[in-house]
Amino acid sequence: MSGWDAAAAGKVDVPTLILTGKFDNQNPTPKQQKIYDNLQSSSKVLIKIDCATHFALFEGSTLSPEDWKGPHATVHDAAVQWITSGTYQTANKGTFTVSSVGRITGPF
Repeated sequence: MSGWDAAAAGKVDVPTLILTGKFDNQNPTPKQQKIYDNLQSSSKVLIKIDCATHFALFEGSTLSPEDWKGPHATVHDAAVQWITSGTYQTANKGTFTVSSVGRITGPF
């Protein structure tokens, strides 16, 4: 999205959820980390998905021993949690990592 960078994030003070894929070449994780770091909101969550690309919303997985359905499942679950409760995994602030088998660690 044009104009959505660390400087613009410094003007944002509303609750913000950011999801990023480790293999996203269009909006790389380091860029998303800078945006997260600069947000002025006290309610902000960054979710890093280890095996996802820019198209995480459409990406699945059949390899997970825990029956994780893939990055799209994380995107859906995170959005539902954020919209309905203003939290992710009961936290309204922090960075989380989702492994390539769906294990969630964080908040950090």
